[in-house]
Amino acid sequence: MAAYVFSEWILKLYTEGDQKFYIALYNALSSAPFGQISDTQVRYTGSTEPLYGFLMWTTSPLLDKNIVISISNSILMTSIFLLLRKYKAGFIFTALIFTNYYVLVLLTSAERLKYGYMFAILAALSPALLRAAGGIAALLSHYSILIVFVSILLPPRYRGLVKYFQGKEGGSWKSFVLFIATFFAFILFCIIYSDQIIDKVSQYQSYDITDMARSLALLLVAILVTSDRLNMAITLSFPLVATFILGGDRVNMLAISIFIYLVLREGKTNHPAVIVIMAYLSYKSLDFIQNVLAYGTGYLI
Repeated sequence: MAAYVFSEWILKLYTEGDQKFYIALYNALSSAPFGQISDTQVRYTGSTEPLYGFLMWTTSPLLDKNIVISISNSILMTSIFLLLRKYKAGFIFTALIFTNYYVLVLLTSAERLKYGYMFAILAALSPALLRAAGGIAALLSHYSILIVFVSILLPPRYRGLVKYFQGKEGGSWKSFVLFIATFFAFILFCIIYSDQIIDKVSQYQSYDITDMARSLALLLVAILVTSDRLNMAITLSFPLVATFILGGDRVNMLAISIFIYLVLREGKTNHPAVIVIMAYLSYKSLDFIQNVLAYGTGYLI
């Protein structure tokens, strides 16, 4: 309920920046035929993720956009809470998650990415048989989620594969099958949506040293905190490269979210270094909200 009320309040104020285009898209989809969903989405937002467009097309003739997004935000926040409870996150860490700058961005400006995270977290909370469906829904909501999935899923499967071939404990034929299945599933997805992914990469190319430096600092803290330094280094290496190539807050968000998931899984949410990072990200929320109140957008160029 609190997430819904907060969303309704801030979305009424957040009308500029990316939201200006999402609002225009939502209004246009209300009268668009099914066959024109993709073209309409590209025209207004330049995006091609099919599930997001379909969801907005389904609800646009029936409900006000702020209601739909506020309901979605409530589902996202509930799923985050359940994930935190599943991994027994500390109280301070939990409080800082719900005031986190990147969570605030997901609730407001990063609309397609919101659905990607929502379906990804629901997949993590679901029984094994439903996880694949949630993962596919996440990828079809925002292609950038591919970075999260590759980073989290491939390293442990690869290490299990190596142990299997070396005959060490912890390796089995299941490790081999899981690695091959996961690897080829990602390759197949990249082939099917290659044009859209290439277009997305070309739009966001950055090679920003500052973004890379921030991510390297995160990696150093992560290695300090973790009890499995090799796994942490391998897992964060892919988003680090993506941050350097693509840059921007949205890609940094992916690296931060992978870091958060790993410290959750390892039970390190009370580590002082983790708390410092989370406190800084909550502090960043203040400027974002002030910008929304003053200018109708959280980002100022």
